[in-house]
Amino acid sequence: MEWTVASEPVFADIPNITADVKNPFFLDQLPNGTLVLSSGGNKRVYNIDPHCLQARLLLDGSEYGMKDMGNCVVDNEGFIWVNEIEGCRIWRFDPKGRPVLTLGNGEPGFQREPVDFATVRFNWIYDLRRGPDDNSG
Repeated sequence: MEWTVASEPVFADIPNITADVKNPFFLDQLPNGTLVLSSGGNKRVYNIDPHCLQARLLLDGSEYGMKDMGNCVVDNEGFIWVNEIEGCRIWRFDPKGRPVLTLGNGEPGFQREPVDFATVRFNWIYDLRRGPDDNSG
């Protein structure tokens, strides 16, 4: 093991990157080689630079009224997609952590027919991954 990410060092002889991580969910890589880590317990996404052994808060879901947080998946353009499990929304953030798109209105629902982005609704969203075409979904 080369390093850990935690509030306090995990092992005495392993470098720790300090971040207020609670219930980490998902780790993905940005185009610049740094990592994004979703912390479900406090609804945060951290930007991790393993070469410099540093972490910075990229986004705090509480600021946007997120009920909870699941995965953080980076798309081909470097945007970060985040799902709210019970919050029934999917968010797209720019590489600086600013929201650019929200899908769902936060209330559970499902449509059998095709709908546009403005009216789409989801039930609990347990997972968010890149698809076979390497896009998020």
